[in-house]
Amino acid sequence: MSTVSSFQAQMHDGPLDGNNKCSTPGSCCAGGGNSCGTSGSVCDFTVPPASAQPASSSAPASSSQPSSPQSPSAPASSPASYPPPPLLLAPQPPAVSNVSADPPMAPPPRPSPVSCKSDTIWAAPPSTGEAQAGTTVPTFEITTGSPSSVTSPLFTWNPIQNIVKNAAAKWGGYFTVTTPSSGTTYSTATPPGPATGPFGCAGCAKNDPSRGYDVGGVVLQVRPISSTASVATCALVIRNNPSATVIVKEAHFYASYNQIPNFNPGQFPSASITGLPGYEGTTVTMTQTVGGTKNSTNAPIFMACHFTVSVC
Repeated sequence: MSTVSSFQAQMHDGPLDGNNKCSTPGSCCAGGGNSCGTSGSVCDFTVPPASAQPASSSAPASSSQPSSPQSPSAPASSPASYPPPPLLLAPQPPAVSNVSADPPMAPPPRPSPVSCKSDTIWAAPPSTGEAQAGTTVPTFEITTGSPSSVTSPLFTWNPIQNIVKNAAAKWGGYFTVTTPSSGTTYSTATPPGPATGPFGCAGCAKNDPSRGYDVGGVVLQVRPISSTASVATCALVIRNNPSATVIVKEAHFYASYNQIPNFNPGQFPSASITGLPGYEGTTVTMTQTVGGTKNSTNAPIFMACHFTVSVC
């Protein structure tokens, strides 16, 4: 189907005089010799299609009619600028909290640090209050048979003050016993010893057992090995302490025919020692050949037993 862009039309304002045609489109003329006159006029012009809009190089004139107000809900003539739509994230599982709804429990109290101390042990006789010079302990004689109790000689204890003068601030002591005859051993007791025998008195200031504590029984023994020499032994049988942990760490032994020159255990002659460190229920034993010179058959032997102990 062809589209008509325009067509030619004529308009008459009077009677036609013949079939006149204006020579120039858009002009007006009259019949009678193709000249314009007064008897009649005709005008030809070109009619464009009704849908066509006249071309114009200039902007159309504003309409005199007021434009209808735009509805608030109507969109604007030009596209509006909107923020980009939010980025949709994949749903996440709810976070698991380790915090309990219940209030946190208080941490358990820390155990108090173990308090330990070191003390000095001297072999001493049982006593009420300060041990007195010349205190004796039960003595047993051992030959080929069972030990038998004797009344003489006896192991006799004396305080340090008998040797170290003006030593009121010091404490400790030593035992003496005469030399046994050949084949005989003198002993304070058979292990672990009776309650009346010597004991290891730790921290016993002024030789007072009530100022310290009992570490265990002490067994002293002397036996001759020749007509001029003897062997002495000091054994500490460590008792079980229900209220503390006891460890015997050092041991010193003095055994001689000569009187003790001083009470510095570090200067005592070396001894053969077994059982160190000593724990509860065990025995620490020191053995030493009696030093010095035996001046007589019944020459006394001086013996001192010293230990250090840790108590926790």
